[in-house]
Amino acid sequence: LLPQAELTFQAALAGYENGKLDFATLLDAQRQVRQAKQAQLKAQLEAQMRLAEIEKLLGEEL
Repeated sequence: LLPQAELTFQAALAGYENGKLDFATLLDAQRQVRQAKQAQLKAQLEAQMRLAEIEKLLGEEL
């Protein structure tokens, strides 16, 4: 999702700079990038927490 959101933002930025898109559209594209980054970070955190739980059960690092 993040690469697509970043491409959408770049396109919106170019459109805004050329006067073809309004500022609200640019802000929405930026919001989508932020949300995609937050989702990615959340998924990474959950994966790390699950790995820690597995390591705790095993009693050793993987």
